[in-house]
Amino acid sequence: MRLGIYGDSYGSLNLNTTGRLGLGTSWIEEFQKLAGYTEVFNFSMPGASLMYCYDQYKKTKIQNDFNIFIIPDLRRSYYPNLENIGLGGNWYSNYHSVKVTQQSFEVKRSPNDPDYDKLKKILDSVIVYHESWRNSAHESLLHKTFALNLIQSEENIIFLYTDKNLFGPDKFTLVDLSQWEMNELGWEKIFSKHDIHYGSVQGNKFLTDARICHLCHENNIILAQKIKEAADRKEKIVHLNKDDYQVPTNHLTYYVKWIDL
Repeated sequence: MRLGIYGDSYGSLNLNTTGRLGLGTSWIEEFQKLAGYTEVFNFSMPGASLMYCYDQYKKTKIQNDFNIFIIPDLRRSYYPNLENIGLGGNWYSNYHSVKVTQQSFEVKRSPNDPDYDKLKKILDSVIVYHESWRNSAHESLLHKTFALNLIQSEENIIFLYTDKNLFGPDKFTLVDLSQWEMNELGWEKIFSKHDIHYGSVQGNKFLTDARICHLCHENNIILAQKIKEAADRKEKIVHLNKDDYQVPTNHLTYYVKWIDL
C-alpha cells in the first residue's frame, strides 16, 4: 500500500531523519501507522506553490493507493523555468523567498564564477517582477478556482489547506494552528513584539521553526487521527477545529531555534 504526500513545509519541514531539529514524529508517520500504509512517497517542498504541488501530483498520483494534498498559500506562484539555474530548488514563489535566494546567492557565489552575471540578472529580474509587475490578487483568485475544481474532481485523495481565502475567514487552517501553538507559548511577547520573525538574522544565525511540519509532537499525532477519521468517512477535506488541539508542553525555545546560516 503506497501513500503519496503533496504540499509545502506543512508536509516536509524537518523530516530529514539525519538531522531533525524537532523531536517526535510527524503527522505523516502517524497517519501511515494508523492507516497501515507500507510505503510513503513525499513530494512536499518548503515554499511550494499550488501549481508546483499539482505538477508533482499529476505525474505520480497513479502510482499511489491514496494521496494527501496540502493546498498551500494561494498567493504563491510557480516558475518551472527557474528550477534549474544553479541555485537549488524553486525558491521564487513569492517576494520573500526570492529575496532570501538573493541573499544566499551573494554569500555562496563569487563574481569570478563564469555564470555569476547571468544568474544575478535572472534574480534581479524576478525581484523586479514581484515588486512591479505581478498581480498576486489575480493569481490568487485563479489558484482558488483551480484548487476548488481539483477538490471536486479528484478521487483517492484528501485535502488539507493553509489559506483562509480558500473557504473563508472563519475557517481554522494549518497556518492558524501553527501560529496558535506559538502564541500560546508567548511568541508575540518574546519575538514579534521585537520585530523578530522566522528567517530573521542576528550575526551568523537565523531564526527557524524547529517543529516537525510546523506542529508540536502532540498536535502532529492529533492531526494524523483527524485525517484518518476524515478518510474513513470518505470526506475530501480535513477541516480543523482549534478545540481539538493541545497547547505545546515545552518552552517556546524548544520549538524555535537560532541556527547557523
